[in-house]
Amino acid sequence: MENTILIPTDFTVQSLNLLKEAMLKTKHEKVRVILVHGVNLSDSITDLLFFSKSKLIKKLETKEFKDSCLFMQNRFSSKLASIYVDIFTGVTQSAFEQYLAGNKIDEAYIPSQTTFNSKNSSSFDIVPYIQNSDLKTHVIDIENEKESTWKEMDQLATLFFNTSHS
Repeated sequence: MENTILIPTDFTVQSLNLLKEAMLKTKHEKVRVILVHGVNLSDSITDLLFFSKSKLIKKLETKEFKDSCLFMQNRFSSKLASIYVDIFTGVTQSAFEQYLAGNKIDEAYIPSQTTFNSKNSSSFDIVPYIQNSDLKTHVIDIENEKESTWKEMDQLATLFFNTSHS
């Protein structure tokens, strides 16, 4: 049985540090990861009629974010069954609890400090919903992880851009 992990995202590459830490710390053989972004829906009937999660996700995702997700999926292919990006549109804790149950989420990884960067005027941080739930939650200090991420990126760049010829 696969374990399902929820990770909040603001569609920045930095938010994927939580994914990296989750993969490094998980003891499960295979995990399914859901990257979730909160969005308040409009009250306009026209907006609601034409609302599409997939179109909104395409609008919010950057090329760098998509490439980083693909990189993480390849890097952790032995542990990572799938990565799925989703939008949470609820406004109550009860709606969030239903979202957790509907997606069979077992645990979440959240940053120790607020790092949410709103990509959209209607975006909101879902971390308070996670903190107010009964979900098993791991708090990760992203600030301390940035240094190791930069070292990793330098090593990766060295692999691809080494210009010395032997």
